[in-house]
Amino acid sequence: MLPKIIGALPIESLFDWCLGQLSQKIDSVFDAGSSVVSNSTYIDGVSDLKVLRDLLPENLINFMLSNGVMGLHSLSFALRHQITYLNSLFHIIATEQSSHIMEFEKIFGISDLESDLHYIKLASDNLFVNRVPVIGFSLKGLHLFWATKGSCRCFDLVEVPSCFQLATSSLFCDDHISEIWWSRTDVRTTQSKMYQFYGDRDNFFQYDQNKLNILMNDFWMKFSDWKSTEGDDNLNEAMLQFGLKNHSQLVELGSVGLRKKFLQLSFSLHPDRGGTADDFVALKTSYEKLKVRI
Repeated sequence: MLPKIIGALPIESLFDWCLGQLSQKIDSVFDAGSSVVSNSTYIDGVSDLKVLRDLLPENLINFMLSNGVMGLHSLSFALRHQITYLNSLFHIIATEQSSHIMEFEKIFGISDLESDLHYIKLASDNLFVNRVPVIGFSLKGLHLFWATKGSCRCFDLVEVPSCFQLATSSLFCDDHISEIWWSRTDVRTTQSKMYQFYGDRDNFFQYDQNKLNILMNDFWMKFSDWKSTEGDDNLNEAMLQFGLKNHSQLVELGSVGLRKKFLQLSFSLHPDRGGTADDFVALKTSYEKLKVRI
């Protein structure tokens, strides 16, 4: 079942779809000669089903959905497997290093990866001279954005929504060097863990119908929790108040470290040191907001 769906989602079709989505973003948000790409370059949260309906015959989608959770799992896994593969091809193009080719061929079980690279380079029509896309996925769906060559290619919707620091390892900056998901087991972000999972076809066969039902129920519970905190404009302000750049740093700090930092900041906001009651209330609100995100 899975090989047939993957076969119906050739990398050429997925690439053409992604390029069509991204091509409209080039002139409006990318300044020629600039090394910075703004957050507005994101194409944010295109649902799996929307992408599948754009790429697969309607009768195939309907047939798979009629098979319940297992059919949905097959469609989603096939799409995310191909997204992971395409993003890996983009990594190779971004670094212009062939050293990753054999690694990715082994992971994806592909012997003609270079032919897919050749197609992408031809079809991109010199769009990748200064920038190469990054593709990821989350509870919201599929995400795409342009990243300048030489900048960090790490992405995670919650933990690293953007990082355009200089890539010191050809792909990632010093802060995100652990996100080399194809050769490390200590990756931190949820996105990298998902790349690892969906990149290996064998993981598809870990789940039967009962296990998938349990996972789906757990998914919707987590999705509801996530939706309840989505759109919180004060979260970034809270992070800055505690001197944190991203969610990874918050997790690394931990509950004990966060409380210690809170006490230190509380002391500095004491009225005898120039602080006010309002300053303390704002700090306490930020602390409570960050505490539940660890």
